[in-house]
Amino acid sequence: MAVSARVGAVVLDVGETLVAEGRMWGAWAHVCGVDTFTFAAALGAAIAAGSHRQVFDVLGVDPEPRRAAFLSLFGGYRPDDLYPDALEGVRLLRGAGYRVGIAGNQRAWSTPALRAAGLEADAYGTSEDWGVAKPDPAFFRRCCAEIGSLPAETAYVGDDPVRDVAAARAAGLRAVWVRRGPWALLGDRDAAQAAEAVVTSLAELPCAVAGLGLVAE
Repeated sequence: MAVSARVGAVVLDVGETLVAEGRMWGAWAHVCGVDTFTFAAALGAAIAAGSHRQVFDVLGVDPEPRRAAFLSLFGGYRPDDLYPDALEGVRLLRGAGYRVGIAGNQRAWSTPALRAAGLEADAYGTSEDWGVAKPDPAFFRRCCAEIGSLPAETAYVGDDPVRDVAAARAAGLRAVWVRRGPWALLGDRDAAQAAEAVVTSLAELPCAVAGLGLVAE
């Protein structure tokens, strides 16, 4: 007999979902010694090749000796780094009765920065804190454990078709694609087909998540 479970929790990715990363990448361009136009071109090439982290390989630089200078210049996420719909989207989800988590492939410093920016969630997590990163299924299991819901009752919302959408579905979660940022143009289109809902604004999330209805197992 099929067992149905209603989505009761929503976990949101950070970069290019809640936070616009332009200022962050601009800081990396500066410490790498290239102009922002060149860095953006390298970043696009890296994303198209499969991973934005390859941008440093494209540029031929080692990021680790520059990380302290980057953090000094960047200073962490600020309220003005949030997408204009970030606070509203989280507020609407919580107002609709969903438990909300925020978790992504991030450094540990991102959680206090996001809290300070006004993002109120029921659970927070980073790949650095957890010791596991997307697309590893263990990352999504940890999301469910932290938010207190089963995978079939949990929607993961993110911008990267591979690491957010397809990986969440493979781990048994529901998947919502936020179609914006570089991955909207350069992301894997086949992986994006795994999305059960597509939004262009986080304000659309309550309706999109409600539209997922019941999931049969």
